Amino acid sequence: MKTPWGKSQTEDRIVDGVTRVTTASHGGVKLDRRRNAAVHPAWRQKGGWYEEDVHICVVAYTFPVVGELLGILPRTVECVLKNYYPHQWVRATGRGVTAAESRVLREEAFTLASQGKWVSSAAWGNGCNTVIVFAVLDGQGGPEGYFAVPSTDYHSVPIAFADGAYPRFNTLHEARAHRGV
Repeated sequence: MKTPWGKSQTEDRIVDGVTRVTTASHGGVKLDRRRNAAVHPAWRQKGGWYEEDVHICVVAYTFPVVGELLGILPRTVECVLKNYYPHQWVRATGRGVTAAESRVLREEAFTLASQGKWVSSAAWGNGCNTVIVFAVLDGQGGPEGYFAVPSTDYHSVPIAFADGAYPRFNTLHEARAHRGV
C-alpha cells in the first residue's frame, strides 16, 4: 500500500475501516472514507491518513475503542490534542485550553510578546560572567546578530530582549573577543 511515508511494510486491520501501517521511515493509521467522515472537520485529514506520533490521537479521540486497542490512554489523547492542536480542540470539543496545557499556545504567546525583540536560538558560554547569544530579530527571518549577555540574564529557554539591551556583534569571533569571553 502506498502511504504518505512511503511503501507500507506492514498493514494491520485494527477494526473495520481502520488500518495501521508501518513503513521504513514512519507509520500511522489509514481510515476509510466512512470512518474519516466521522472525524470532526477541525481534525479531519484529507485522504484519511493520521501519522503515528501525534495525529493518531485524533483517531483515538474519535474512536475510543481504536485508542484502547492501540494502547493509547484517554488522558494521553486529551493531553496530546490540547498540546499540539489547541485551536482544533476548542472547535471540536467546545472546551478551552490554557497555555499551561499547550506548547503551541505558549509559542504563540512568546512570538507575540517577542515582536520587535531579539530572540535567542543558540548560545555559547565558558562558565564566566558572559554568554554569547545568537539571536534573530522577531525570532524568524529578520536580521541576525551575536550578543554578549551577562550570564545572570541568560536562561536555557529562548530569551527575548529589546534592541540595545546588550552589545551586538556581527560575528561570533567579535563577540568572543568582547571582554575576553
